[in-house]
Amino acid sequence: MHIQENEPILPSPDSNPWRKMVTRRQLLSGAGKGALALGAAGALGGLVNSSASASPARRTAAASGITLDFGVEYTLLANQQSVKNIIIDPFIKAHPEVTAVNYTVFNGASALDSGLKLDFASGTGPDIFDENGPSYMPPFATSHTAMQLDGFYAKYNLVKRMFPWTVEPNLFKGHYYAVPCEYEGLHLWYNVDMFKKYGWTVPTNYDDILALGKEIQSKGLMVFAAGFSDCLACWEWYHTWALNAQLGAKGLREVLVGERPWTDPTVVTAMENLKQLWDLGFIANKDASAITYNEHWTLFGEGKAAMVMEGTWGFGGVSSFFPKINYGIAQLPMWNPLVETVTPIGVGEVLGIHATTKYPALCEELVASIAAPTSATVAASLAAELAGIYVPCVPISTSAFAPGSTPKLFPQTLATLQKAMAAGKCGYVSWCSWPFATEAYMYDNLSSMLLGTVSIADYLKGTQAVFNKDKAAGNLPTVPVPNVTA
Repeated sequence: MHIQENEPILPSPDSNPWRKMVTRRQLLSGAGKGALALGAAGALGGLVNSSASASPARRTAAASGITLDFGVEYTLLANQQSVKNIIIDPFIKAHPEVTAVNYTVFNGASALDSGLKLDFASGTGPDIFDENGPSYMPPFATSHTAMQLDGFYAKYNLVKRMFPWTVEPNLFKGHYYAVPCEYEGLHLWYNVDMFKKYGWTVPTNYDDILALGKEIQSKGLMVFAAGFSDCLACWEWYHTWALNAQLGAKGLREVLVGERPWTDPTVVTAMENLKQLWDLGFIANKDASAITYNEHWTLFGEGKAAMVMEGTWGFGGVSSFFPKINYGIAQLPMWNPLVETVTPIGVGEVLGIHATTKYPALCEELVASIAAPTSATVAASLAAELAGIYVPCVPISTSAFAPGSTPKLFPQTLATLQKAMAAGKCGYVSWCSWPFATEAYMYDNLSSMLLGTVSIADYLKGTQAVFNKDKAAGNLPTVPVPNVTA
């Protein structure tokens, strides 16, 4: 699930309120540079448009040429420019019949999902589109708005080229409707200098967290920075951690495929342990619902919080939020000593093709160039410049990254995730392995459970009820089998 920095938005009066929104930062950074094109409705025109992407001679020769529309969630111009440079410019150069690939920009993850559904329901929408993970794709498959991609997978040999852990979750009712284009794990980010200053040790189990948390609080510091006031879905990171840490990969998979109920005592224990961390004030001093996503990284970057529990996508915010801090990345602590240590790993971004596009072959080629480039240099460039957006789910060696092209520890972190996926020793992330409605219920109601307005028992009974409906409707995603004993 990709998250990026956003500022308050200036909505266009477009019929779809989620579509083509512009951040104030975009308007300021684009002023006078010709980077933004504002249409009559005030909406964001494509950064990658015909005037920017094709020479005058080519536009004249192909005046009636093809334009593809690309629906994306990343609002920052720097990200759009990186995709233009690495992918779209070479694509247009190789296809004279294509005069432009235009962005339809949705303002972040939640707006992406809602906006796509509204556009497709009205008979419009982009030719190709991002989504937040495999769990978000079944509604597009069942509404027949996403193209079935079985032939695409065969043509590009994706089952063999990509990590199976990233491919299998995209199977829905025996068919593929999305292509994984970014993998990510959940990690423990910590302030190395702060830990050295106070003689703290990185926690490796639940008791360590309890002891360390009290030490951190005694110094007047926040234990875990967290901010979800502008990202309700981001609560999912915490129930993802809790369930992996308490049940282990084997036990959690039993829950996800319906072999063990969501009301099982092991699941109850996971939620009780999570609530204890909340009640102790370890998670943002119980203020996570009042802190924005940007603010929580700022708290970490300014040395006001000792740790952050977050994903690989955090590397995309290093230069903005903590360019000078000496950060470290560690394995998330497991809470149950009887289960194997695993990192929750999954697909955080997928690409789909609109079922009604007039140009399916071109769309497939463009998707393949992003999701499964054959060039190691292109794959490494995408990962380095677009961490949390496009990290191709194919092997990328640390040597493929140009010196100084990535934040500290990024290549090593990817290597660790790749090793775990190759061995099948992984946990699960909710946006990849939960059925969509179940996932939405859990993050919608987690803060109420933590605050005590909903009991743990009722929270899990509600989860089970939604899961039962997902299962009856055939909406359970494919959950890979982990190579673990417990």
